Amino acid sequence: MGNLASTLCELARYNEAELMKREVLERRQRGLGPAHPDTILAMGNLAITLLQLGRYDEAELMGREVLDKRRRGLGPDHPYTILAIGNLAYALCELGQYDEAALMEREVLEKRQRGLGPAHPETILAMGNLARTLLRLGQLNEAELMEREVLERRQRGLGPAHPDTILAMGNLARTLHQLGQYNEAELIEREVLDKRQRGLAPDHPYTILAMGNLAKTLLQLGQHNEAQLMGREVLEKFQRGLGPDHPYTIWAMGNLARTLHQLGQTDEAELMEREVLEKRQRGLEPAHSDTI
Repeated sequence: MGNLASTLCELARYNEAELMKREVLERRQRGLGPAHPDTILAMGNLAITLLQLGRYDEAELMGREVLDKRRRGLGPDHPYTILAIGNLAYALCELGQYDEAALMEREVLEKRQRGLGPAHPETILAMGNLARTLLRLGQLNEAELMEREVLERRQRGLGPAHPDTILAMGNLARTLHQLGQYNEAELIEREVLDKRQRGLAPDHPYTILAMGNLAKTLLQLGQHNEAQLMGREVLEKFQRGLGPDHPYTIWAMGNLARTLHQLGQTDEAELMEREVLEKRQRGLEPAHSDTI
């Protein structure tokens, strides 16, 4: 059942995966007890799916419990403990707790470098996760340097078409966008979108996210009509696939509202912006950067 749930996650069927993972966790709690390693593993797997569903508060609570049990049962330097630190840091980043997330991700990166070496895929993953949080903290130059290193290592180790390489490309493009390097960002984002469309289904969240990132860059380049068409497609697909309250859907609505403002469609833009603000205030702390 656990293997099937993992396959469902790869297919972006997160709701079905959650149900299965909850059943796996419940059975292990009942049959093995709450402190058994297999129970803790099931709890960590469920927390990852909650992240994918955008339920960051639940993922944080579960992630903290997993990390506490891993530290007590395995010690601070065991690979499963380090994995738990990284997963919790991801949730904290999504919740706007960037400083705590960055501290954890620096710890993960240091331990991966010491235990596995600088070229190991888990080390490269840790570097990419830290760069993502540094971007949120506004440390753009450090984030760019890390992301270029991550991309170079992914290309050399995995090849240009591997999903992890494509993910690294998208992350670098996002930072270039924040740095105002829109032309380079656009080139990379078009390549990412093309590879996502060929490698994944057109309605996969990663494909839709790639389209949304490109639409944001096109808006900055003054290509408003193309940005609007893409933005509407992104919003419609996220609403249909993930639901109206998923963070990706709210993100897409906010992006489309900004594009509509640029096109002078202020009434529709204002309605969307009010809906985005209401959903973010309901789903996030009022001081979170996405609600300010």
